[in-house]
Amino acid sequence: MLAVANLAATIIFIATGMVVWALCVPMLIGGIVGGHFGAKLGLLLSPQVIRVWTLLVTIATTIVFFYRAYS
Repeated sequence: MLAVANLAATIIFIATGMVVWALCVPMLIGGIVGGHFGAKLGLLLSPQVIRVWTLLVTIATTIVFFYRAYS
């Protein structure tokens, strides 16, 4: 379901000319490299470390968004 929603958004962004194609290639390469090495790192780390890291990043992101919205 998420893939279909992302596909629909992609089609709309392309059709309305909102895509900056010069920036797509570096983002694509970064996503592929990050996904590859992130998966390898995920296999090396313990589930507890991954849970704690995910929680810390989520908390930090929430604080930043809250600060930007209400300060």
